[in-house]
Amino acid sequence: MRSLPLLFLVPFTLLGQAPLAAPPADHPDLYYAFFTKGPQGQSGPAISTQDSVKVNSVSAGVANDLGVIDRHLQAYLAQAKLKGAQPNATTLQAFDAARALASWRGAQQLRQSVSPQGWRDFHTWINGPFRVSLGGH
Repeated sequence: MRSLPLLFLVPFTLLGQAPLAAPPADHPDLYYAFFTKGPQGQSGPAISTQDSVKVNSVSAGVANDLGVIDRHLQAYLAQAKLKGAQPNATTLQAFDAARALASWRGAQQLRQSVSPQGWRDFHTWINGPFRVSLGGH
C-alpha cells in the first residue's frame, strides 16, 4: 500500500469550508466526487471497453487511496474528541490537501492510462454530464 503525504502543496479545495456544491470544471473536488461516488445512476462516459477497464482500474486504486486518507482523518477526529480537544485547523487542512492531491494525481493517471480519444471523451463527460449531475452548470 502506498502512503500519501499529508501536506505537499497549497490545497486545491476551499480549505476549512464546506465542499463545493458543484465543483468548477477540472477542479480536484470534481474528480474526488467521481472517484468516491462514480456516475451515480447515470451512464458513464462513452469510451471503448479497453479504456473503460483502465478507468475502472485507476479509479479503484484512487478510491482506495482516498479511503485511507479518510480513515486517518476519522481516527484523528476520534482521538481529538476522546481528548476533549478541538481538531487542529492546520491538520484538517492537511487532510484536505491530501485528498485534493490524490484526486489530482488520479486524474493525471487516468489521462496517461487511456487512449487520447478516451481521455477527450472522459474529460468531456466528467466536466459536462457528470458535473451537472452534482448540481453544477
